[in-house]
Parts: sequence; structure tokens; C-alpha cells
Amino acid sequence: LVERLRAWGSAARLSRPGDLDRACATIGEPGAALEAVQGAALLSALATGCRPPLTLHRAGAREASRDELWLVRLLERLATGDEGSARFLVARRVAPVARRRALFLARRIAESLGPEAAVA
Repeated sequence: LVERLRAWGSAARLSRPGDLDRACATIGEPGAALEAVQGAALLSALATGCRPPLTLHRAGAREASRDELWLVRLLERLATGDEGSARFLVARRVAPVARRRALFLARRIAESLGPEAAVA
């Protein structure tokens, strides 16, 4: 899961600002490519909404960053239905203006990952 987050982070750095709206519009459509679009959009939203900015290591790094672990915990909480903990995690790191969209995208990604997110 951490490697997926890193790949999405790379894609987010290359994406256009409109990709966030595109990702929200693709919810419900099947496919791994859409998961990647939504993952990149989530990380793009978090890049503008998190203070301090997220730190994601490059692919293949041995250790996970604190922010990568935070994202894994967020997806895990959402996958197991622990909405309260997920909201708490987002409230601690994400600016109020970006919270709703970040939670929306994270929830959809957790749903699409299914058990993989729950055992991260």
C-alpha cells in the first residue's frame, strides 16, 4: 500500500489542478486506472491542504515516512468503518477547506482497495 501511495504521489505532482474534480467525477466507475487517478487526486488535495506539507519517499525506499504511515492509517480506518478515527486523523493534518474532499476521496479509495486497506 505504501508503494501505491508513493506512485500516486508522483502522479499528483504531475497532474493538473482540474484532475481533482475529474477524480471525484469518476467515483463508481470500475478499474485500476481510475483508482490511480483518485489516489493522485487525494494526494493532490492533501498537498494543498496539509500543513506542514506531506512527505512521501520515492518508490523503493526502505522505511515509510510519518506521513505515509498516517495515510495508511487513514485508509485502514475508513476500510474498517471507523469514521470517527478517520475524521480525527484528517482534522489533525488537513486544513478545514480541504477536509471534506480529502475524506470523500480517501473513503472511495479505501472502498475500492477493500481488504487490502484494512490489513495495511
